Amino acid sequence: MSLSPVARRSIDAGETDAVWLVLADLRHPDWDQDIHLVTNTEAIVSNGIIYLPYAMSITFPEEGTEGVPFVAFAADNVSQEILAELRSVSGPITVDLCHIVASQPDRRIAPLDGLELRVFSYDVQTISGQIVASPVREAPASAISFTPNRFPALF
Repeated sequence: MSLSPVARRSIDAGETDAVWLVLADLRHPDWDQDIHLVTNTEAIVSNGIIYLPYAMSITFPEEGTEGVPFVAFAADNVSQEILAELRSVSGPITVDLCHIVASQPDRRIAPLDGLELRVFSYDVQTISGQIVASPVREAPASAISFTPNRFPALF
């Protein structure tokens, strides 16, 4: 991952004025259009896409976490339009996440594309859910195919 000089300086500095934001793209085949959100108080245009400000928290897994890593998602002040879109679908919602520095919104940092929001819950004020990299049941158990030609002693 290559960082811009601004991003690198803000990471290396003890204190910085750089504002780091998370962009979230949500899409589903049943929707007419994708949902684009940013962890900010005002809209951001990134690569020609308008990201709407949304009071949400995105918590990335800690390194070395046991089990299947997931990104925790929580949004406050639930918008009725977004909640209606989430409730209208069956099947997983595809989620792309990335970081940006607010002063360089077109430069995606550490993108995580193709994640899935499979289960979410909501109440009057909050939507929450877990975003996973891929379904565990569909992941291959091994990189090696155990065939009679390769492993005759097993058969």
